Amino acid sequence: MEGIDLSRAVINFNTLGDHAVIPSVPGKRIEVWQVFLYNVVAQNLEFRDNSDTLTGPLTNFPATSGFSLPYTGAPHFLLQSGQALILRMSANSQVSGFVNYLLKD
Repeated sequence: MEGIDLSRAVINFNTLGDHAVIPSVPGKRIEVWQVFLYNVVAQNLEFRDNSDTLTGPLTNFPATSGFSLPYTGAPHFLLQSGQALILRMSANSQVSGFVNYLLKD
């Protein structure tokens, strides 16, 4: 990742609902370059750009499993300006990990 100064947001949620992994910043858009996520209890997970889905529902995401979107040299998600990166959870259980990202004008 030479030459790119990525910021990191920690994923550390344990209640159902929508959680801002990266809060919105007026006039800025979020580029998600890397994701690591670990889920404890089987549930539905979904990454969202406020009201729009980025992944579609990850239905019945297995318990004690995870996934990663590794650094590839290009962002995995490009959010609209002023939108937050949201993780929607369908159960009260621990979800942990991180997101590496850039804020762009």
